[in-house]
Amino acid sequence: MRNAVIFVFILIQPLTLFAAEWDIETLLAQDYLSEFAVSPDGKRLVWVQRSQDEDGLYYTYQLFLANLKIKDGPGEARQLTRHEADAYTPRWAPNGESIAFLSTRGEEAEQQVWLLDLRGGEPEALTEVEGGVEDFRWLDDSRLLYLAGEGASLRDTELLESEDDTWIVDDERHWPATRLFLLDRVEESTRRITTNTRPIDTFAISPNGEWVVYSMAESMYYDYDHKRPPTIHLHNLESGDSREILTPELRPFQHTWDLKSEGFYFLHPVGSQPGQEIASLSLPGYFDLATDDWREVDIAWDRGVGWGGLYPTNKGVLIDLFDGAANRLLHMERKGDSWKRRLLPDVDRGFVNICAVGPDGKRAVYRTSDASTPPSYFAAELTKSKFKDKVEFMQVNRFLEDLPRVRTELISWIGARGDSVEGLLHYPLDYVEGERHPLVVMVHGGPDAMDEDYFSEGWGGSPGMMASRGAFVLRPNYHGSGGYGLEWAESIRGRFYELEVPDILAGVDHLVAADLVDESRLGIQGWSNGAILGIAACIASGQRFRVLDAGAGDVNWTSDHGNCAFGAGFDNYYFGGPPWEVPWTYIDKSPLFRVQELQVPTLISFGTDDVSVPTEQGWQLFRAMQQVDLAPVRFALYPDEGHSLMSPVHRRRQMQEQMDWFDQWLFNCYDQPNEAFLTDSPLDHAIRLTDAARVNGFFGERLDSLLVPELVECDSLLVGRFEVTRGQWEAWRKAVGDTSVSSAGEEELDILMEHFDPNLPITNIAWSEALEYCDWLGAAIGLECRLPTSEELEGLQGQASGVENTLTWWAGYSPNREDAEELLEKVFELSVNHTLLHTVGAFAVAGETGLYDLGGNAAEWACDFDEEDVPTATALGGYALSCDDPFGEPKQPEAAYIGFRIVAAKPSEE
Repeated sequence: MRNAVIFVFILIQPLTLFAAEWDIETLLAQDYLSEFAVSPDGKRLVWVQRSQDEDGLYYTYQLFLANLKIKDGPGEARQLTRHEADAYTPRWAPNGESIAFLSTRGEEAEQQVWLLDLRGGEPEALTEVEGGVEDFRWLDDSRLLYLAGEGASLRDTELLESEDDTWIVDDERHWPATRLFLLDRVEESTRRITTNTRPIDTFAISPNGEWVVYSMAESMYYDYDHKRPPTIHLHNLESGDSREILTPELRPFQHTWDLKSEGFYFLHPVGSQPGQEIASLSLPGYFDLATDDWREVDIAWDRGVGWGGLYPTNKGVLIDLFDGAANRLLHMERKGDSWKRRLLPDVDRGFVNICAVGPDGKRAVYRTSDASTPPSYFAAELTKSKFKDKVEFMQVNRFLEDLPRVRTELISWIGARGDSVEGLLHYPLDYVEGERHPLVVMVHGGPDAMDEDYFSEGWGGSPGMMASRGAFVLRPNYHGSGGYGLEWAESIRGRFYELEVPDILAGVDHLVAADLVDESRLGIQGWSNGAILGIAACIASGQRFRVLDAGAGDVNWTSDHGNCAFGAGFDNYYFGGPPWEVPWTYIDKSPLFRVQELQVPTLISFGTDDVSVPTEQGWQLFRAMQQVDLAPVRFALYPDEGHSLMSPVHRRRQMQEQMDWFDQWLFNCYDQPNEAFLTDSPLDHAIRLTDAARVNGFFGERLDSLLVPELVECDSLLVGRFEVTRGQWEAWRKAVGDTSVSSAGEEELDILMEHFDPNLPITNIAWSEALEYCDWLGAAIGLECRLPTSEELEGLQGQASGVENTLTWWAGYSPNREDAEELLEKVFELSVNHTLLHTVGAFAVAGETGLYDLGGNAAEWACDFDEEDVPTATALGGYALSCDDPFGEPKQPEAAYIGFRIVAAKPSEE
């Protein structure tokens, strides 16, 4: 019995090998949902879903539809578009029977408005605008407004024909305007609505269809220096009158009409110095058509409006509020010239993201998540002060729930000015209280962004991947982060680096003092401003960190001022002026001039088309570190990528580079890949086969002096890695006193003996004998061994690696029925092994199952029981003389080609 117990222990050990794991492909497989729109009747929801293609080479963006009125739990989403061209900006027609969207599926490959009738049929193009459509809105079921240019000018046409692609930077003289146009489907006409001379950026139509408010750009380089903001205009669609409203200095954005068409809400930035709102709070205002003026909507919240912004309701407006690493929802009920303020109770831990509110302002769609939990999607009725009748209407990315859960806490410590600094702490998956673990500091960008208590696992940094390596992950919301109020956001103005870096290092000290972190194993990573601070932290702390991953981070602010897309606005704000006025500030703040102090193995990553942190910043750091030569440095450049990597191919490579770098320099588990080795090659197959248990060269495991099958976990079962071999079968026959080679008749012995090999599958046995073997083996090892059911075996065989030992493989092509019959004549010409059986494991493993020979070699017995518990057996699967027949049932194998495989229930964890 001692041996049986030991054998069960061996079986239990591999169970963890096939559990869901944190890996790159799992994280890249996440679908991302955006651009939600509730139907006019509030019963359905359409959105854009980004998915990875089957080969993992690119993303597709398609429209999906879900029912919000459900009773029996989450339903299935319906995919609406499948064209190779992406689909964006879905907008319901007012009658709810069709959805318009933007796509480049036309012959000219320019973005146009397309209409999809939900009753059936293919989408039809509503516009054929030269240069394409930028945006659109419905006026009613037959009319819509769209934003577009006027087509190419003569100058543009001549330059194109001459192949002159010279770029004159900020050439405002030739800056084409985009204008609003009215398309009438009934009259089949299009007319220009506005005659503006500058491009319209955004527009919003009042629910009654009478008014349009739009934002018009005034400067091609406003993003660069923030000096000439857009102007805001109000257009009456009935009279055609347009006029400028509000003031540019207010810098209003996100214009959102109230549902009664009496005015519109908007957000505007607020800072301590007007006109310099790089770091600021966003606060709501309301423009009243009756008074032709605006007023503040007093939300009485000193942390400002969050990323979600404003959503009109039938009583007022729903507002997303920042609250540090979490958020709150506020409903402002409009009562004449004032508002009644009601904070909604917390819906769940972490973040609640409003996805959409229906046209009637009553149905809200939102998702909830925290840093350890993937998002869940809900619909609810919105009252004045709460959500009611909540239902989870859809499930997305549920495979993430199979991953080991990463424990996460919101912690705080004393930072640079004696202030309390918050951050998210992710625990190692193998955390044991009292043990010290490595620490990876993940620093967010911005700087006026923040790390939210929201599930965020991706290419920029994955806490789960690091936790699976046994590391703590700290994500600090340092001084200058958003979400904590104006004073916190503005605290680093004129003091860039001076508060954030001490905050980060103090967070590390806090965890070391708490006996959680091993101070000798520290790493740091970040993208954009996260990389900027990561570089600075490594310089400030000497060689305290063992590894640095710096993606798209500045090192030379003197050049950043000129070639960053927002260089003057950002640098003047944080450094107190341009480099020609405060040159020593720029030099003192630039890590490039202290690069000899950066003695940490550093991974640098950039997109070649990055204009937010120009790619040359990466070149400067790489060349400097290379020439100083005091630490290893690696520079990854991603072609045609901007500040964020958009291609799944590049995201995959970036994540692999990150993890390889940390494995090498922090976790000491880096396995240098053999670049001459081809995955799925015969050599790879042979190497994988070394994992299979052997006794004196025979497949299987030892039980006392006997050879028995090796079982591995597959889903809910333990399954024989191979079909039962002749060696294992003969060991059993001898154990029970039968010394014959098999139970076959004399006339069949020549087939079995002509090429006897203990690693060949045992065949030519009755299913009743297979059941005897299962009973004996189960008693010997303490498991309930049996034959698989038909359903179980078909499920396993469906995971086969491809063409295996079948006549198709031997032929080198897929023969039809007549060819197969003729091929058998050639087979019998063989002087050796005319059965064509191979030793088990001769073909590739079935995916990640660890199982072999599911697609050929020997067919296998399955055993089912009817209602009266009477067993019936069926031989299933491909075998050495079988080939695919798409027009008929598979040919039943002869007895000489039927074997079997063991399955067993998993032993209890006790």
